[in-house]
Amino acid sequence: MHQPCGVMAVALFVLLQPPVFASTPTSAAPLPAKTYSTTAIELFWPRATSISAVAGYEVVRDGLVPGVFDALSYYDEGLDPESSYQYAITTVDSGCARSETVEITVSTAASSIGATISSNDGSGIITGLHAIAYTSTAAELFWDCSQNPGLLYEIAIDCQVVAAIDGIRRVGD
Repeated sequence: MHQPCGVMAVALFVLLQPPVFASTPTSAAPLPAKTYSTTAIELFWPRATSISAVAGYEVVRDGLVPGVFDALSYYDEGLDPESSYQYAITTVDSGCARSETVEITVSTAASSIGATISSNDGSGIITGLHAIAYTSTAAELFWDCSQNPGLLYEIAIDCQVVAAIDGIRRVGD
């Protein structure tokens, strides 16, 4: 084919690219935590977003992976009293993309509940007394039920009576 003088044939190719989106899901930050007792804590995080559906949140405690959870919190129990634990939370989406890791250190409560068992007549009728510390200011006391009906139990904190009850447990702070 003959081309007129001074005219050049040019082929133009246009490369179309899809819009650029963030390739990783959002992180689980902020990461508040709640200490429930001397042996239990819970971590909370907001719902993450991703181009792909969020598959879950990978929880790591002190380098060990308890799992990937499809929830907005993680309850951890069986911990040691007065101990610190390092947690890392990473959002994972269905395409296996991972967010930046968010880290937090959480400490369990101190076991600082003590009890003195006494009875006015010296009979020692209170048995099985034990307590669960929920926070540094809240606890629950339990004891065995007496065989003597009609007894009132006085609960005192620092020698001040705070309750007189006829049951077998007391929750207070």
